[in-house]
Amino acid sequence: MLNVSEKIISRATDLTNLLMLKYITMLEDLKVYEAEVESSDMSPEDKEATLSMINLLKNIVVKEIYSLAAEGLFTGTNTQEESVAL
Repeated sequence: MLNVSEKIISRATDLTNLLMLKYITMLEDLKVYEAEVESSDMSPEDKEATLSMINLLKNIVVKEIYSLAAEGLFTGTNTQEESVAL
């Protein structure tokens, strides 16, 4: 039987893995939005501004992913991180 600290660490790891999966899903969504903007009939200025915002969001999400990984709780199991190229 797990003691209390092991249960807390296990739960924190599970939550971190879930958060990592959410971040990866967010990156995938941002890539889709980027493709939609690039193929849209927006003005070049609007496209540039929108793509700039998308890239800013992607950079923030990637920083969060690396931050979670650096904390050492992320295990990389039971998620799809391995299939997504950052």
